[in-house]
Amino acid sequence: MHKLTLFLISFLLFTRVAYSQSDSTLVQANQFFNSFISGDMAKAYPYFDKEFQSKVSIEKIKSLQEQFLTSYGSFNS
Repeated sequence: MHKLTLFLISFLLFTRVAYSQSDSTLVQANQFFNSFISGDMAKAYPYFDKEFQSKVSIEKIKSLQEQFLTSYGSFNS
């Protein structure tokens, strides 16, 4: 679970600082973050690739999001 947490944090940080991306990509990243942070996994889950989705269920992602909130408090996007 720690590897998954580290991977997800790295992924979130990398996509957040991708200034060279097009505006549409930044909008999509913002939509993902807003959905993930608010706990709306039905909207956030499709942003993960198919391989990740085949290995990690929505319930596990929701659990991870709850662990983030418990450990770090609420996020602002």
